[in-house]
Amino acid sequence: MSEHETDALVTADWVEDHLEEFQSDDPEYRLLEVNNPTVTEDSEYTPYEEGHIPGATFFHWEEDLSDPVTRDILDKDAFEELNSEAGITEDSTVVFYGGGRVPNWFALFAYWEYTYYGHGDARVIDGGKPFWTDNDYELTDEVVDFTPQEYSADGPYESIRAYKGEVEDAVEEGVPLVDVRSPAEFTGEIIAPEGLQETAQRGGHIPGAESVPTGTVLSDEDGTFKDPDELRELYADVGLDDEDERVVTYCRVGERSSIEWYVLSELLGFTNVENYDGSWTEWGNGIRTPIETGSSDWRRSRLDSNDFTLFLRYCHCRTGTSQSPVSRSVRPQALEKVILWVIAGQPPVWNSFTRGEKMNYRLSRLFASNRGIVRHLRARERVVVASTQTSDWFWPD
Repeated sequence: MSEHETDALVTADWVEDHLEEFQSDDPEYRLLEVNNPTVTEDSEYTPYEEGHIPGATFFHWEEDLSDPVTRDILDKDAFEELNSEAGITEDSTVVFYGGGRVPNWFALFAYWEYTYYGHGDARVIDGGKPFWTDNDYELTDEVVDFTPQEYSADGPYESIRAYKGEVEDAVEEGVPLVDVRSPAEFTGEIIAPEGLQETAQRGGHIPGAESVPTGTVLSDEDGTFKDPDELRELYADVGLDDEDERVVTYCRVGERSSIEWYVLSELLGFTNVENYDGSWTEWGNGIRTPIETGSSDWRRSRLDSNDFTLFLRYCHCRTGTSQSPVSRSVRPQALEKVILWVIAGQPPVWNSFTRGEKMNYRLSRLFASNRGIVRHLRARERVVVASTQTSDWFWPD
């Protein structure tokens, strides 16, 4: 049984208990297998025609859920038509599953697309098709043919989607970016997994992004999602522990990043997560679009004295006064201690802070989250003023 307290994630047992409803012509329950049959030999993929969950309809990720001319997701009219023909209504409980290099690789992109168009009851099978087949649940080769329905889409809800211009702004503002691709793709060693056709002219990652590969959110044993505490720790290690903070996920073409969009939004309750579905094929092909290569581990390394001096100057510059809140409230060594706690992802107990340390904890949180500042410190360049307002620098009430 899933440890996640959300209706958005269901177990294989739950689906097994509802197989009769999924096979009924009544549109109350619909089951969708979403895959890309052209994935590589490394993929955990059982073709739909060789066996699928009884009652499941097959959607091809590229041919059914994307527009090959605009290289975009379906527009609202096409989305409505697809669902109507499949016997789905806007009130149907739609459950997604699939395979791929990781379970539900393409199914969770479909879940994100349905959420974009405001579908009210969408769910995902934990562990996807690999879990279903590995545990000997029932399979069939019978193709369903439901009576067409009338589907009326809502939205689109742009708050869960990021476009290239918005990502460019996010980079400047220090918004957390989560790159879910493999470590080799993140560093620029490779541009795309071998055998996949969507690619880019350059390798690397978006400046300031943190690497959280998709496989790390799943159990090594059965491909189901890790428990909530493990997932929170995983993201806290890269500085993501504020559920109200804006976060942007991306990958190569938006399918793997939809998995971690789902984890953050649906499993962990983050309230402002956007999936950049243009991802690396758009960013990596852009002329003069900035990129970084190599690991991001240096961002959490220990500050040296020159770095710290520059940060203190930054604090003076930001307040626009001859005395910064840092110099008024606490010794430099104390501020350094707080900064290092944050960068290491080990914030201490809040109540153990002095009043000055509480203030400087807020300063250091901004410092740790603003990748632009970190890059300037590391490069020994002139410190630039961030857009954050002065009021954001003080301790919470």
